[in-house]
Amino acid sequence: MDEAHCISSWGNDFRSDYLKLNILKDKFPDVPILALTGTANDLIKKDIENRLRIPNALLCRMSFNRPNLIYKVIPKSGDMVNDIC
Repeated sequence: MDEAHCISSWGNDFRSDYLKLNILKDKFPDVPILALTGTANDLIKKDIENRLRIPNALLCRMSFNRPNLIYKVIPKSGDMVNDIC
């Protein structure tokens, strides 16, 4: 699930249905869970693990600095599809 920080107290007022995702382990006990977030600190990470009942989850973490991404602001040409491509 993406935006996994919404499972925690940090984001559940924004996406309250995320609080119901804790039933996944009951309904599908043998299915792995992948929880993705780009903004969770250590406290929120622990909260996500507890709420989803994945206490020994593998944590993969990267810096927010993404040197492989390039950001540009360009004027519209009037051809939206071409602009996006």
